[in-house]
Amino acid sequence: MAKLSVDQALLKAKSYVKKGKIEEAQKLYQMVLQAFPENKRAQQGLAVVGGPKQAIDVQGPPQEAINQLVNLYNQGQLAAVIEQATPLTEQYPEAFIVWNILGAANKGLGRVQAASDTLKKVTELNPTYADGFNNLGVALQDQGKLDEAIEACTKALAIKPDYAEAYNNMATALRGQGKFDEAIEALNKALAIKSDFADAYYNMGNVLQEQGKPEAAIAACKTALAINPNYAAAYNTMGNALQDQDKLDEAIASCNKALALKPDYAEAYNNIGNALQDQGKLDEAIEAYNKALALKPDYAEAYSNTFELLKTKSPESTKAHIAFQMDKEVKEIGNSLLASNSDKEIAHKLSKALKCISQGQLNFKTSLSQIYKRNSIDLNCRRHTEIFNSKNIIPEFCFSCFKVQVEVDNLFSLIRLTRQFYDLELEEDFSRKTMIEMRPEIPGFYKGLLYCRGLDQAREVKELLDIKLKDIFAGKVISQIKRGCSEFPLKFPDYGKIIDNKITPMDYPAKWKGVEEQFDENSSLKPKENITPSISGFCLSDFYIVQKWIDYAKGLGDPSCKEFENHPIIFREVFDIAVLRKAKYGTLFK
Repeated sequence: MAKLSVDQALLKAKSYVKKGKIEEAQKLYQMVLQAFPENKRAQQGLAVVGGPKQAIDVQGPPQEAINQLVNLYNQGQLAAVIEQATPLTEQYPEAFIVWNILGAANKGLGRVQAASDTLKKVTELNPTYADGFNNLGVALQDQGKLDEAIEACTKALAIKPDYAEAYNNMATALRGQGKFDEAIEALNKALAIKSDFADAYYNMGNVLQEQGKPEAAIAACKTALAINPNYAAAYNTMGNALQDQDKLDEAIASCNKALALKPDYAEAYNNIGNALQDQGKLDEAIEAYNKALALKPDYAEAYSNTFELLKTKSPESTKAHIAFQMDKEVKEIGNSLLASNSDKEIAHKLSKALKCISQGQLNFKTSLSQIYKRNSIDLNCRRHTEIFNSKNIIPEFCFSCFKVQVEVDNLFSLIRLTRQFYDLELEEDFSRKTMIEMRPEIPGFYKGLLYCRGLDQAREVKELLDIKLKDIFAGKVISQIKRGCSEFPLKFPDYGKIIDNKITPMDYPAKWKGVEEQFDENSSLKPKENITPSISGFCLSDFYIVQKWIDYAKGLGDPSCKEFENHPIIFREVFDIAVLRKAKYGTLFK
C-alpha cells in the first residue's frame, strides 16, 4: 500500500481478475481492507474473487487450473474450456469462478439454455458476485427472457452500483422491449460511469436508429468508432441509419467498412442488400443476400428480405443458395395455381408448393401473415401508424385513404381472392392484399383489401370488383368501402362512418397539423422512392404465408382445410389466436 494509492490498488486488483490472477487480486483487496476495513469496493472485489474467510475458495481448484481456463477462453477455445471446466465443477461443485467461466463458454457457443442454467448456479453459489448476475442477464437476453434479464442486471447493480457494463446490458434488454427512453437512460448512466465506453455508444446508436433518429444514431456510432476504430458493428449500424436518411451510397460504404474489418459479417451483407434494393439494383441486392445466407444459413431476416425481393424479380440464374432454386420451382407451381378451379385442384397445388418448402429445410418461419401485391408507390404506412400510436391522432394522409374490403368465408375462398387480386386489371395499379385477421379488437376472419385515394376512386373500384367477385363466388361475396385503418374508428368513431356514399363531417382537425410537422422533424420515416411493383403471381414468400393461413383455418375449425389434416401445425401461436377468435366472434361455418 505504501507505493499504491487505494484507487490504484483497486484498479490493479481488477486488472488481475481479468487476467485470471486471482491470488494476486485477493492480496491487493486484503491490503486495502487492512488499512480501510469499510472500503466497499474492496469488500465487493474480495467477494467476487473469494478470500480466506470463504471456505468455498479455500477448497477450490488450483490457481493454475483457473488460469488455464481463462487463457483458453481468451484464445477462443470454448469447446476446450467446457471440456476442462466440466470435471472441475464436479470435483469442486462450489467453485463459482469455474462455473462462471463454463457459463461464458456455453454462451459463446450459442448454448443459451446451458449458459443460463450454469450462470444461475453461479449466482446461487455467490449472491454477492456482480459479474455473475450481469453475465446471467446477457444469457437470459439470448433466450428472449427480457424481464428476467433486466432483473439480473438490476441485482448486479445493487451489488456494484458503478457497473457500467450492467447498465449497458440492461439497456439492450429494454431496447428489445421497445422501451427506448428507458434504454437511453440506462446508457447515459453507463457513460456517466465510463465515458469512453464504446459499446454503450454503439448501443445508443441502435436505440436512436430504432427511434427514427438517424442523425443522432450516426453521431453515437461515430463516437464509438473514435474510441474503437475497429468496431465493425458500429459501421453496420451507421449504415442502417444512413439508409434511413436515403443516403444509400454512404450506407453501402459504411457496411463495406464493416466487412473490411469482419469479412464474415452476414448482417452487413444483408444491410447492403437492403440499400441496393432501395436503389433499384435488384441483381446486386440478390448477390448481397446470397452472400449473407451463405455465411449464416439460419439468418431469418436475410431470408425474409430475399423472399420479398423475389416477389418483384425472378433472377435469370438460381444462384448458389437453395432458396433461389425453391423460388423458381414454386413460381411455376404458382402460375399453375392461377388456373386452378376446384378445391381439390387448389389443394393439390398448395400441397406441392408446401412440399417444396419442406424439402428445402431452410428452418425459416415467416413473420408475415398478409400477401401483398404492391405497386410502385410507397404509402408510408409505417409513418402513419407510428403517428397514430404515439401522438393519438389520425394523419392527414389517412383522411383521403379508402379501401375496398372483401370478406370471404373459408381458406380456399381466400386463396381464390388472392388469385383474383393478382389477376385483376385496373386503370391504376392499386396496392392490394389478402390476409387473416388477427387483431384482437377487430372482427372478421379472411379478408382482402384494395387501397384507393379518395371515395370516388373507391366507388369505381368497388363496382368493377363486385362484377368479378360475382363470377367467382356465385354472387355470395360483395365488397364494401371503408375509410383508413380499422384501428382509427375505435378511437375516433366518426372517422370511419360513410353514410349514403358520402364522407361524414369528421374533417382533419387543423390543430393536428403542427403535431405531424413536429413528428416529421424528428423522424426519418419518409416514403421510399424506388419501389419495384410485385410480380403478378404466387411466389415463395406467399407460400410461406399460406402455411400460416392453414394453421389459422385449423384453429377456426374451417372444414375446407381438411385437405391439410396431415400437415403439422407450424405456427402454434396463430392456431391459438384463431381458437380465441372463434370463441369471441363466433364461426363462419355451419
